[in-house]
Amino acid sequence: MIIRPKLLCIASPLEGAHLSRRNSVQAKIVRWIGGAAAVLSLWFAALIALTAVAEPTRAVIVFAPDRATMIAAVTAADVELLEGSARILNVAGNSPGFVTKLYANGAWLVLPARTRGCITPPPRAAAQSQGRG
Repeated sequence: MIIRPKLLCIASPLEGAHLSRRNSVQAKIVRWIGGAAAVLSLWFAALIALTAVAEPTRAVIVFAPDRATMIAAVTAADVELLEGSARILNVAGNSPGFVTKLYANGAWLVLPARTRGCITPPPRAAAQSQGRG
């Protein structure tokens, strides 16, 4: 009977320290990304709740699944159209409770927005450009 010695792989203490440091850095990165995702989620949840309950601005951005739902939501609420596309509209409410009416008629999401919209230049810039031309 022949006895064969078993080979033992023993890692040096330095290799183990390097691996644990690497795992520690990866764990920190994962924790940081998870924390950032949690903060962003809480921020958007608070923003959505604040918009629905308090209506902090007159202008809002409305998201809906399709054009028909968007038209139904906007016509049911007392709003003015500022800007828009097929699924996203920037509207201004004319009466209290318009955000609740938008949600009740099919809007997926309603977020606060600027009154002028995203593309419209400020009044001074528009007046200056017309005076030059």
